[in-house]
Amino acid sequence: MQQKLLRQKGHFDAALRPPAALQSEPEDGNVQMTETRIYVGLNDSETRQQHYETGVCLDTLKDVCRNHRVAFSVDVEEGGYYHDDGGYTEETSLVLVLIDADREIVRRIAGDL
Repeated sequence: MQQKLLRQKGHFDAALRPPAALQSEPEDGNVQMTETRIYVGLNDSETRQQHYETGVCLDTLKDVCRNHRVAFSVDVEEGGYYHDDGGYTEETSLVLVLIDADREIVRRIAGDL
C-alpha cells in the first residue's frame, strides 16, 4: 500500500490534512513523498505461534533497512484474526514504513524478510 504524503522543512504535516489534499499537487511548495507499508506478522503460519522474540525480529528488520540504505520507521502492533477453519489467533506484527523507497528496493526488502 502506498500513500502520498507531504513533507515540509524536515517534518511531516500530513496528519493535519484531509485525504484529498494528500493526492493532489501541492500549491504551497511542499515536496511530495511516497510512503510504503510492509506488514510483517511474527507468527509461524503452520503452528500459529510466535517462535522468535519481538526484539530479535525488530533488530533484524532494522538491519535489513539499514543495509538497503532507506529511510524507515517501524511500529510494533498487536492484533487478532480468524483463519479459514474458524480458529482465532492473536499476533504481534511489525509495521515497516519505507519513505521514498524505489519499488525495486521495496521488493528486495520484502524478499529479505
